[in-house]
Amino acid sequence: MGRIIRALVSLAVIAGVAGCAVGTSSVLKQGPASLAPDESIVVLGVKPPGYRVQLFPVSVKEGRFTANLLDNAVVNGIPTDGYLVSKVKAGQLLGLTRIIPPKTNALTPEIFRPCGDGTGLVFEAPQAGKVGYLTDVEYVRIGNRLEVRYTEDTERAQAYLQAQFSGLPGPVQRHSIQFLNAAASCDPVLLQIYMKR
Repeated sequence: MGRIIRALVSLAVIAGVAGCAVGTSSVLKQGPASLAPDESIVVLGVKPPGYRVQLFPVSVKEGRFTANLLDNAVVNGIPTDGYLVSKVKAGQLLGLTRIIPPKTNALTPEIFRPCGDGTGLVFEAPQAGKVGYLTDVEYVRIGNRLEVRYTEDTERAQAYLQAQFSGLPGPVQRHSIQFLNAAASCDPVLLQIYMKR
């Protein structure tokens, strides 16, 4: 019975990555931008190019976070010119829980996620009307793992936003993030590890 459940969960994840169950994503494209009264904006730097980043709602218990594999991704996109800029619901607890490398086959994708002893980036979305810069991440492929390197450059993120978007509220602000251990166990067949270095 356990194998059947794992297979169903795996199929749901594949369908989600292919766009069948991931749901809507509010990644912003260049140009004018506006926010609903309960929305804020998050900015994430990502390199190298081509990595698809997915942020899901998470819950935290005893210092570990959990993302429901059947939830819709709140953010699901490939960064443009090194940045992913997205509208999110203010105050929502989110985690960077899925990473898909470039040139992945949509039917049999490689999906990296925090699991086992791996840590992931977790944050509470900024207050309504605010623009929060999270961090810059760099992914380095090592076998069936991704090493994740984090750096900060708020000024560069601000310059990018000013050049690409109009109508954003106020200056970008450095937003609080945390790195928590994942509650999920690792499945070496489908869901692989990505980890903080």
